[in-house]
Formats: sequence, structure tokens, C-alpha cells
Amino acid sequence: MEMCNNQLMQRSNFWINETISITKLDQQFWYMACSKCHQATGVDYNEEFSCLYCKEKAVANPRCRLEVKLDDATGHLMATLFGDEAEKFLSCSAIKLMNETIEDGIKNIESFVKLSADKNFLIQVRAIKLDTPTEPML
Repeated sequence: MEMCNNQLMQRSNFWINETISITKLDQQFWYMACSKCHQATGVDYNEEFSCLYCKEKAVANPRCRLEVKLDDATGHLMATLFGDEAEKFLSCSAIKLMNETIEDGIKNIESFVKLSADKNFLIQVRAIKLDTPTEPML
């Protein structure tokens, strides 16, 4: 999983063979999104609105998002799964996640989603180079 900067500059998509696990159970597993561009919105479920991002009329729908850890023989990588891929991994729809959410988050998520996999997945990862400050942040 280690990528040198030259590789990252030459391409941004990589195929890796990994196991996936969820290490943070208190994360937000879904967000309300534009049905056209999938950007987050504050609009209520199934409400029609004009999206500020794609400028289209759309409907607000829940969209699955989860932070995961990808592991292979060389190490691990933290990543975020979105949409259909996240739902497939969890074996649970974003609508079900939304319906199971209470004020403090999702109650007893272990009872209705698959939290980790003991099999390998072939995953396409899109790498993004972030500029980091040279001085440590205090």
C-alpha cells in the first residue's frame, strides 16, 4: 500500500486486494444527499429541492458513508466507502441505517449490519495528495 509521490503524481487510481474492517462504531453511517450529485444537504428525506451544487431539481435521499480500514500484507490504509459499495459491504441500505438512527447515533449497529469481513476484496482506490503543513500544528 505504500505509494511514493512519483506514483501518485502519475496516476490516482490503484487496485488493491484487501480485507475491510470498521474500527469506529460511533461514526455517522449515512448522510442526506442530493439524488443527482450526491452532495450533502440539510433538506429532509424525500423533499424536492434545487441543489446548490449541481443546480438541478432533486430529491433528498440518505446515502451510505463509512470509514473503514483496509488491510493487506504490507500494512493498512484508512479509507471511506460511499453509496452502493458501502451498502454492499454492510449488507444494509442507507434507508435502513437512517431509520435505525436515534439522537445519539445508531443504536446497536452490530445487530443489523456486517461490521468486518474475513474475506478479501479487490478494491479500486482513488488516491488524493493532500498538502500538509511543514510546521506541526499545535
